[in-house]
Amino acid sequence: MLIEDGTGGIERVTGRAGVLAMAGDDPYVRMVLTDHSTGYRGTGAVAWSGRTPRTPLLCARGAPAEAARLLMELHHEGLIPPGTLLRLPPGTGEFLHSLRLRHVEDWQFRWTDGPPRPPGEPDPVEVLPAAREITELLDSGNPGSSVRPGAPHIRRWYGIRDGGELVACGADVSYGGVGYLAGLTVAPSHRGRGLGTALTSAMSRAAHAEFGVVALGVNAANHGAIRLYERLGFTDTVEVSAHELLAPS
Repeated sequence: MLIEDGTGGIERVTGRAGVLAMAGDDPYVRMVLTDHSTGYRGTGAVAWSGRTPRTPLLCARGAPAEAARLLMELHHEGLIPPGTLLRLPPGTGEFLHSLRLRHVEDWQFRWTDGPPRPPGEPDPVEVLPAAREITELLDSGNPGSSVRPGAPHIRRWYGIRDGGELVACGADVSYGGVGYLAGLTVAPSHRGRGLGTALTSAMSRAAHAEFGVVALGVNAANHGAIRLYERLGFTDTVEVSAHELLAPS
């Protein structure tokens, strides 16, 4: 771990252990870190670089105004290239008027350290091959999902069938030592039958057995899904406002 003082009074650390000590050792931070990550601490806010399977990443924690001030310092130093995904405290974007940002989504990162209890009925969840039927289900039930068959970061798909028809699916995209569920979808015609609960519970138990912690993301406006995840124990939460940094016009 290297600690140094940057310009503008920003403290910097390099390496996974240093960033965890600075930003907080929880799944939200752990999941995106690499051995080459850098952490930055200003007055009232911290930020850290990381990775997702698809894009460079910079996360921040702190009060919105202080997080924005720290990000502006980092941008001035050329440390945030265009195309970087910014995961910010809600409201931070309002203080970043001089940057070209594309708002992506307001969402919640949720996790649990304990596996959900299995449902009372026999578990109907199975591991699936990546097939066209998954794409068709996503198109009908979750068209905005960025998790699709063929993506290299997907470890496996899970699903539930009804009479041979695929009616629910989800992807295991665990990385960074954190079990992570994504693309959780139930066919519109089969909602209200507990399939989302059965799918999430089974996938969570499998991921928990491997990693000891399970996380997922949910749109902040999806109150039905949030209630389901809370019932299954996903109560630890980080509120996130995601933006893409665009090149100057």
